[in-house]
Amino acid sequence: AINVSHAQFREPGFVPMLEHALDDCRVNVQLIELELTESVAIGHLDATRAKIAEIRRMGMSVALDDFGTGYSSLNILKQLKVDRLKIDRSFIKEIDAHGDHSGIADLVIALGRQLDLITIAEGVESEAQRRHLIDLGCPEGQGFLFGRPMPASQFETWLAGQDN
Repeated sequence: AINVSHAQFREPGFVPMLEHALDDCRVNVQLIELELTESVAIGHLDATRAKIAEIRRMGMSVALDDFGTGYSSLNILKQLKVDRLKIDRSFIKEIDAHGDHSGIADLVIALGRQLDLITIAEGVESEAQRRHLIDLGCPEGQGFLFGRPMPASQFETWLAGQDN
């Protein structure tokens, strides 16, 4: 997954530049997911929708990052035709061994299911959070439970030791 800033995405030549970079690196585009925040769409919905469509035609998936913390609009979410919703860590933090006290993670997962989107939880730090998210229907997560930030060389060693 690659985070794309608002400024990067707004560049007129963003999609051709992305395509060129991926060709240069000989990366399988089907293994790449671009993460965009909700603010990318504000005021530029048609242009954003067109760029997302181009990116998806290239074979990449697109995730809406930090969902629920910014300019959330269900209308925008539906129009952008992204592939995933990323549940912001602030909502995951509320989950403990007794469940999701605010219910927001549960609502976002249900929304994702209703819109046929994959959900992924950010900031998963405990096994209790992971189990609860799986029970809610969110089998994907990222956070310190799975790995801490590390230099690229250490990551390669860590990745080689994982059961895929």
